[in-house]
Amino acid sequence: MYTIFIAPENTMVFIDEPELNLHPGMQRLFLEQITNNPALTKKKLTYVIATHSNHLLDLTIEKDNISVYSFSKKENGKFQIKNVNAGNNEIIRELGVNNSSVFLANSSIWVEGISDRNYIKAFLIAYCNSEKKSMPREDIDFAFLEYAGSNLVHYEFSYEENDNIKAFALNNKIFILADNDSGKEEKHEKHKELCELNPENLKYKSTSPYREIENLLSGEIWSKTMIELCNKNKIKKEEEKISVQESINNKIAKTNLENYKDKYIGEYLKALKISELNDVFESSGKTPKSLKSEYKAYLSKIILDKTINKEITWEDFSKNETVKIITEEIFEFILKK
Repeated sequence: MYTIFIAPENTMVFIDEPELNLHPGMQRLFLEQITNNPALTKKKLTYVIATHSNHLLDLTIEKDNISVYSFSKKENGKFQIKNVNAGNNEIIRELGVNNSSVFLANSSIWVEGISDRNYIKAFLIAYCNSEKKSMPREDIDFAFLEYAGSNLVHYEFSYEENDNIKAFALNNKIFILADNDSGKEEKHEKHKELCELNPENLKYKSTSPYREIENLLSGEIWSKTMIELCNKNKIKKEEEKISVQESINNKIAKTNLENYKDKYIGEYLKALKISELNDVFESSGKTPKSLKSEYKAYLSKIILDKTINKEITWEDFSKNETVKIITEEIFEFILKK
């Protein structure tokens, strides 16, 4: 600082890595001095600073008179120099800074609703148990964001300037999972293209070729959980419960679940003709549709609890190849820092 204070007016001051041996609080004090101290500002000094400090970069966001540039070495000894705007997290990634350094989760998993969140957690728990891997820590390694289906169009996943919510301002590593509902082909293609432009930070996956996340559940999982969706007044006694469970198992075994992969799950449940089953799905006229919202959440919580208790295992989930692909991709995305 002594050299700066005695510098003549209009001097250019070059500083290499001022953060060395400086506590983050002292880094802030240093930047405040060279930008706000009246004895220095009246001399109209220009500073050129090379830094690897994310703390200094964070502080520049508050200043209107600081420009940040990244330098990337190219072939033949040439460098590419880019002006880095606030909100562009590429330079933070290049410095190796994790979100958890500032108490934010390192990645986020975007799902349509609470049931999807429970299923993804169940998939990951079962997968990690089976593969003897450490389960990623929620709210540290990853966090969930529920975007409620069509609301995804209100988020901007590129660095374009518009009125949409800036997705990367919420988290700089995003994995989006969407149902493969018909009529959303354009949306799926748009997000796949964005992933190609930003593969390090954005991943997009749908339940294709299955219509929605409930279609991914194997017959074994339905056998272990469907009785929970039945009318309790009709199966009060233990022998009645055994009889209904046998009926569920037999009808599931005789019905090809794959025939319903691109249909609403209500069509599969109706085809089973289990008289004890509650009115769990919505319908349009005579056409069954998705599970009613209260049953969606209820079923997903049952499956999550049974997975935690190891009543449902990775062997049950992995009967569906798409579950395997989605789970492995999410796991690898979380691990890649």
